[in-house]
Amino acid sequence: MEFWEIIGISLLSAGLASFLAYYFGFRQYLKQKEREKVNKVYIENGIDRVIEILDKSCFVCMFNHAKAIRIVEYLEKSLGDINIEKNITQKIFSEMEPLIVAPENSIYKLEILTGKDKILTSFAWIIKVIADYLRYNDYLRYELFFELEHYFKHPEKFKNNKKDFTKGLRERIINIYEDVILKNEMMKVYLLNIKRRIDEIGISNMKDLEKISRDEKIKEILGKIQKNYKKINEAEKGKTT
Repeated sequence: MEFWEIIGISLLSAGLASFLAYYFGFRQYLKQKEREKVNKVYIENGIDRVIEILDKSCFVCMFNHAKAIRIVEYLEKSLGDINIEKNITQKIFSEMEPLIVAPENSIYKLEILTGKDKILTSFAWIIKVIADYLRYNDYLRYELFFELEHYFKHPEKFKNNKKDFTKGLRERIINIYEDVILKNEMMKVYLLNIKRRIDEIGISNMKDLEKISRDEKIKEILGKIQKNYKKINEAEKGKTT
């Protein structure tokens, strides 16, 4: 074989090797970009975002609940100086956090993750959880505030029954807390279990999303969500009848 033929073959081999390296590298790059896009759209801005919303909302409610209990504890131990009580109470109220949250389209992305026949029955609970958190936070920041405003404006009405008044406040604060926070804790647990299972399945492209709704463990969790949500609705209907 002549020298120039050897050179030509070497250059051709090098060029082919470079092309193959580029081709397979580029394919791997495209796969990685698709994986990142799918995870960004349907995982990070889907179930991860829903979990974040619920965690944040729950934290704000728990924080404000602790502040409300602190107010009651102070009033129970107070020696009765109405001006000092009012100033300290208003200071604690000012430390409460606002809760600004609304259902986002991230909730409806769960439809793609779990199957279109599941979203309306299973994840209506998420909307309800958000509404419950908002309701409880509004009670703590506004209704409770106005109850105490009435107490500060007309202390003579509570002179002989202050103990009953503060006891009633404590009971309402705790009862609503248990009804809202404790009752809805399982929703967060279910979502975390779904997320953990999705991570185990692994999502690389749009076709992989179909694996989630077909997965038996996912179906089992969705069944538990639906069963639990049904119990909550039946319990609430029983309270109104």
